Amino acid sequence: MKIWTVENESLVKLLPPLPQFSSSVMALSWVGLDCKSNEGLLAVGMENGLIELWNLSVKRSDDGVAGAVASLVVRLEPLMCHVSAVNRLAWRNCKNEDSGSFQLASCGADQCVRVFEVNIN
Repeated sequence: MKIWTVENESLVKLLPPLPQFSSSVMALSWVGLDCKSNEGLLAVGMENGLIELWNLSVKRSDDGVAGAVASLVVRLEPLMCHVSAVNRLAWRNCKNEDSGSFQLASCGADQCVRVFEVNIN
């Protein structure tokens, strides 16, 4: 088994953080929308049971410096979410050439599993 080490700290860079959330973040799941432009959706599950979807894109300048742009896409309605902490999130990419449809599954401490259909246009 090979153990990877980072000998040159310049290989790892911290991108700007997302804004502070109203509750502790318990689960994250990322799905790439466009690899060429480094865009994707980040699902964030919180301790209070709520789920938010964030659009993230990483832009690189000519000198190689990376910067992240984050914007809230949607905060799911509380009645659609969990009544207690979100334990895990997972994307299923159903996207094909004609459709921008994804599915997001969540499971929570309330012993429920929820599946959401997310349409990206």
